[in-house]
Amino acid sequence: MDEVLGAVARDAVDLLSSAQFAKTKECANPDCTRLFVDLSRSGARRWCGMAECGNKHKAASYRKRKKQESVLETGV
Repeated sequence: MDEVLGAVARDAVDLLSSAQFAKTKECANPDCTRLFVDLSRSGARRWCGMAECGNKHKAASYRKRKKQESVLETGV
């Protein structure tokens, strides 16, 4: 267990002392507590990962839009 904590501490010190620290962001999913380093060209990444949070949010937004469209079309 100490070895794992030591590795995490070393990685944290490396990140805090690097230029990449400024690119550290919090995931846009309100239920997620992860931080990530945004290395995308535009710097506009919002999710810790698509599999973990991005796809879930995008799928939920899609279902919500489709439901709203259905309501508008049927008037119900």
